[in-house]
Amino acid sequence: MIKIRNLELALNGKKILRDIDLDIPDGKWSCLVGPNGAGKTTLFKTILGLEAADSGNVKIGETVKISYVD
Repeated sequence: MIKIRNLELALNGKKILRDIDLDIPDGKWSCLVGPNGAGKTTLFKTILGLEAADSGNVKIGETVKISYVD
């Protein structure tokens, strides 16, 4: 399971992510869709620990396997 609570992140003084709450249950696949510049890549980088959030938290279950193409 992935749980995200109250996630916020600003880059260069601009709020990219604001008040993000998200639950992805065990055994489920998820897809994030949105326009360019909406913060999709930033959200994934934050989940992966490549970007540090300004506030909030991300909890990833011990058995979760995340795959992505960069």
